Amino acid sequence: MNPARLVTFAMYFAIAYLVIKMFISSKRNGKNKMIIDAVRLINEKDMFFNRVDQLISTVNDPEFANKGRVLKLWGCAYHQDFSEFDSTLQELDIDSLIEDKKGVKSIDTNEDSFFYLYLAIPNVLHHVGRDDLRTTMHAKLQPYEEILENQLSKALSDQLDKYYDSVDDRGQTFFEKLLEGDYEGYIYSRTMIGIYKNLANATLYKIYQDQAKFEQLEEMKPMLEQFAQTGVGKRWIQSLDISLDNTMEEPVEKEVVENKKSNSEENLSETMVLEKLTDSDIEKLDQKPSENLSETMVLEKLTDADLEEKDKK
Repeated sequence: MNPARLVTFAMYFAIAYLVIKMFISSKRNGKNKMIIDAVRLINEKDMFFNRVDQLISTVNDPEFANKGRVLKLWGCAYHQDFSEFDSTLQELDIDSLIEDKKGVKSIDTNEDSFFYLYLAIPNVLHHVGRDDLRTTMHAKLQPYEEILENQLSKALSDQLDKYYDSVDDRGQTFFEKLLEGDYEGYIYSRTMIGIYKNLANATLYKIYQDQAKFEQLEEMKPMLEQFAQTGVGKRWIQSLDISLDNTMEEPVEKEVVENKKSNSEENLSETMVLEKLTDSDIEKLDQKPSENLSETMVLEKLTDADLEEKDKK
């Protein structure tokens, strides 16, 4: 074949590949926007559930339908409306959230959903006194333990269970090692490690508080106070009944959702992560900013403009 013609064919192939890739990316961004729009309604109970149910029933993509089901489970816990919790958990197809990359199982594109399943939802369930449902969730995830055993979110979840159930050392040793940077061998998103460390720091702070280790508390307090400035941090700290000043405050009521803020724009950040922190959030957690936008972001801050900009790239 003429070399010039071969080069021409190669160029056409490359252009076609890029066009297809951009089209697929654009479609995925549109679905991610549906997820984010639903999360922004978390304070408006009826609107939230209507939006999530619409997403589940209309999106022609098993992955995103099940991301919607994960959101619905979170909404059930957040609003303490458990009428559809069991049925939603039964319908949840976890396989659709796990990608097969050349024979290797990966949750890279759905680490947000596993943050919900392993960390955020169990935390809310424990806080509102529904450890029975926390156990039910773990049973749902149990068949995937071998696949996910090296995921840092899974390991952190196991240690948080020790804290919730007051067994062994309540996860203290693991939390200390995680904060020291000793987590080699675990799989995690580069931009999620800041969140995981801050969850460990907050929980370890409470353990030390119970042990009256005041010197350690003073060392950990700056990181905790910085974390408290984010919605996810504030939510987690409240669930641990931690007071950050020297006076005793009113404990957080079990009915945590009765104290909802009116501004729904603040509330994606309250408990949930959508895969990646925004650059500004990472900087707040002393993490290096991500070099590019993920398919979904964290803390409700992926705007329409962000999606449009990503489509152009």
